[in-house]
Amino acid sequence: MKVYGLANCDTTKAAIKMLKVSRQDYFFHDFKISGVTPKQAESWLKKIPAEKLLNKKSTTWRGLSNEEQQTAITNEGIVVLLVKYNSLIKRPLIEWKDGSITVGFDEASIKMKISS
Repeated sequence: MKVYGLANCDTTKAAIKMLKVSRQDYFFHDFKISGVTPKQAESWLKKIPAEKLLNKKSTTWRGLSNEEQQTAITNEGIVVLLVKYNSLIKRPLIEWKDGSITVGFDEASIKMKISS
């Protein structure tokens, strides 16, 4: 499985801790170091709704101009924003071995995925 996030993000750290405690094998992809490709963002948007992937409560979102925020009305615009400002992606984003994706830290959901 792959865990996407930021190394200093508390919710990413909490998810990784849960995976370690349950002895799950995972690969960590740090957005700040490795970025996000358009292909990755497009594949996520095919599996999860944009409003779940895009963190509009973030300081990064609030710092965007109105014009930039308006580009988020289309998936193409969202992809551009996520690639340019990867901190707009809700964290952690976990790609599970079964191909499913979870976004954001939800302890119950993560426990359920680990046990399945």
